[in-house]
Amino acid sequence: MNDSESWIQSYTGEVIRPLSSSPGNIRIDDIAHSLSMQCRYTGHCTSFFSVSEHCCHVSDVLRERVGFSMALYGLLHDASEAYLSDVPRPIKPLLNGYQEAENRLLGIILNRFGLRKELPHDVHIIDKSMLAVEKEAVMVEVSGMSWELEGIVPLPSVEIQCWNPREAEVEFLKRFFTLCPERYW
Repeated sequence: MNDSESWIQSYTGEVIRPLSSSPGNIRIDDIAHSLSMQCRYTGHCTSFFSVSEHCCHVSDVLRERVGFSMALYGLLHDASEAYLSDVPRPIKPLLNGYQEAENRLLGIILNRFGLRKELPHDVHIIDKSMLAVEKEAVMVEVSGMSWELEGIVPLPSVEIQCWNPREAEVEFLKRFFTLCPERYW
């Protein structure tokens, strides 16, 4: 089977070819629903903590610190995971071709919603700072193992709430419709 034959069915019934998709198949409803149903850290946290809630917090911090124009990038920075799933950071480099597929699909998604295909540097910085917040809020301490967060300070303005999937989906969509021009819905 080649890349163009591989497909998944989305929440809204779209046929998505994650490795060869086009912007026309990307729906915000699918992204919001899927990310709200996926637990960060492959579910190994103390409470259910969705990718969607993570994205909302990244978006909120970017909006507060950098400005309104960066907030949509923060909200959508993990949107490819709606179609490829959330793979833990330490594992991604070990999966041949995964990072390239994720970057390609994210570029298509960002383009679909009127954004440049590359994530701005500020998004990566806030995303890494969120790891420090999440480590403290939803993970147990493991002695002798490093999260490689030296010099990263948790964001004091973020309070992890562990929304249930429905709350996470609603909050994600609420932010999207505030941030994204109507012509991209």
